[in-house]
Amino acid sequence: MISGWGFFGSWIGIWFAPQERFTIPLFEQVLVVIPILQLTAISTPIVHLMLSLLFLLPGVWLGIAGVRKTDLKMV
Repeated sequence: MISGWGFFGSWIGIWFAPQERFTIPLFEQVLVVIPILQLTAISTPIVHLMLSLLFLLPGVWLGIAGVRKTDLKMV
């Protein structure tokens, strides 16, 4: 259990670690602004958002499909 939580904690650390910014020189001036708690906001180019959705949506679909296929019947 400690190993599992340690792995989970390391993934959180990787997620929040500062990383270099990169831009795709296509529509980089069109930004999507996401407000957070009325204190600050995250802005990202719309191309980055669209590309990330190409990876996230199939992952969400596969995750939900996997849970739906799980059968909880006892034999």
